[in-house]
Amino acid sequence: MNVFFRYFPALAGQFRPLPAIARQPATDLQHLDLPMSSPKLVFHALMFARPAGELVTELVPIGDASWPSIRVPEEALHQGWLQTWEDTIDRLSQLPRLYTEPDGSFVWASEGGRLAGVLYDRAGRMCYAELFGDCTPEVLDQFLTACGSPVQRFVFQLPQAGINLAEDDFRAFVTRIA
Repeated sequence: MNVFFRYFPALAGQFRPLPAIARQPATDLQHLDLPMSSPKLVFHALMFARPAGELVTELVPIGDASWPSIRVPEEALHQGWLQTWEDTIDRLSQLPRLYTEPDGSFVWASEGGRLAGVLYDRAGRMCYAELFGDCTPEVLDQFLTACGSPVQRFVFQLPQAGINLAEDDFRAFVTRIA
């Protein structure tokens, strides 16, 4: 008898055994033609509006690569997005299986992974979003579109790495470490 059922004997007869194919080791399943999924992006980031004009970058070595960190003045990080907090919440609420709270927190559990975070506003405009992601690039694309992309451009601050990246560099960075 399974150890689990020793503690929960009433459940012992309610579960069917797994089919033989599900009990095979993963190496025995390599012959199956399973679709390849998109690479996962795993990250914690702060998403700010990209300041207008030319931005200065400096290469920051992290691991065996160097990344073009954008130098963003502190006051520019809080310049506000093109859309309001209410518009952003409304657009995000249209995404299937995305749940929002009145305080700006949200969680999205989709087939492409999970994306959670908090939206922050200042003076009626979106100011920034804190994101925790374990999702496909397609999920991130849908989220960014709801936040105003491609008209609104963003800078992604990675707190653990201590760098600010443009969207393309952010995607490359989080794909590489995932």
